[in-house]
Amino acid sequence: MKVTKFNVLVILMSLVLLALILIHTLRNNISFSEAIGKKTKISFSQTKYDLKEIKADHQKEVELVFSNTGESPLIIFSVDISCDCIDLKIPKKPILPGKWSTIKLIYKAKKAGSFYKTIRVFGNFDGSPKALAIKGKCSN
Repeated sequence: MKVTKFNVLVILMSLVLLALILIHTLRNNISFSEAIGKKTKISFSQTKYDLKEIKADHQKEVELVFSNTGESPLIIFSVDISCDCIDLKIPKKPILPGKWSTIKLIYKAKKAGSFYKTIRVFGNFDGSPKALAIKGKCSN
């Protein structure tokens, strides 16, 4: 079997996911199977974000606000982005029921023109992954 960067990334992400679940179980005194099996609900303040106009070679930051509307702690496992023009910072700790948090998104404009990019959020919530989108226009 040929080892590729993608294979290594998948393995590393799986290990990170298992570590997050283990930490969650230890902190909340629940079993590993309970943590994996419990699904919760997520609600974003909006699912489409208009970044308006950005100058080329500049960046714009936006916070994607969400809340845990379920009854179990919410864990974001990973976020999939549609291009390398997006940097994300996701919460590392579980979000308790009734609490809110943010995903910090930084869009780096590279070339002039309109853009539409997608983000998929994976976690222990119903309907995972949750699809979000950003759009805007990059000008010179």
